[in-house]
Amino acid sequence: MGEYLHFRRFTVGYGLNAAWKQYTYRRPYPGFRQIDLGDLRIDDRYWAGGVTVAAYVNITPKILFGATYRPTFFRFGAAKPWQYEHSATLDLKFYLFRH
Repeated sequence: MGEYLHFRRFTVGYGLNAAWKQYTYRRPYPGFRQIDLGDLRIDDRYWAGGVTVAAYVNITPKILFGATYRPTFFRFGAAKPWQYEHSATLDLKFYLFRH
């Protein structure tokens, strides 16, 4: 969910995001140093919520290249709900039915 502002050569956007996170920690292979996981669970899955910001350069009216940054700051259903995570991507975006 977001809003994009289109300028002549640039597009910037903002919004909210939700992410489904799932990870599994496995025991290390024999011969490797043991990693102390502390109080982390071995298997974990949860929903996370945060914000999204994006900036694109308009190559043509239907093709955009840019970056998106999605920090998540609240975890739903996790033992530590206010832990911070983020993801950043480089995007090549196409509009198929844009006039």
